[in-house]
Amino acid sequence: MALPTASNTIPAHLSRINLHTRISTLGNTLLGAIQVQVAPNARISKHTPTLIKSDKAGMEHFSLHYKGKTIGEIDLSPDSRFVEWIVNLDSKNLEHVGKALMEFASKLCALKNTGNAKPDMALDASSGSSLFYFKLGFRFDEDENTKNEQLSRICSTQQVLTPQELLCNTPVGDMYLDLSKASRGPGDPRHLNALL
Repeated sequence: MALPTASNTIPAHLSRINLHTRISTLGNTLLGAIQVQVAPNARISKHTPTLIKSDKAGMEHFSLHYKGKTIGEIDLSPDSRFVEWIVNLDSKNLEHVGKALMEFASKLCALKNTGNAKPDMALDASSGSSLFYFKLGFRFDEDENTKNEQLSRICSTQQVLTPQELLCNTPVGDMYLDLSKASRGPGDPRHLNALL
């Protein structure tokens, strides 16, 4: 797939988003700060991760590029309050791709929904992904608190799970992140908010 290279105009709400999360190689080399561009005229740098917004039927689609290839993607509802899909396409070589995409999505959601009394984000955590979202501050509804407690126990013991254990031992279902309350640190249910 050829990447667009012409000049680009970035919508104001996207140009205000600065990401704190830095992608790194597995050897702990930090990559440059992520640039946000808009297709079809995105200008891609070979040495800087570039997040490109493009249209996709009924959704906002963002693809993250580095060294000429796509390393991650995220699809959001038009109001950015629901994460439809997210993927790290280079997990063998790069870390924090998913975290960077989720930080971007939460900041975009906060910008687009500033008038809401309780802005929040939602997603449907599939097998193995709920632990990742839990560490970012997403929680299951209070009536499903046993799922939150299960994930909290895994985090508190700093237990390392194999991919098979993740599939078998982590709950699935709808998770939410309340963007209206500030984080108090990594143990807080709103940890991702510390980056907002």
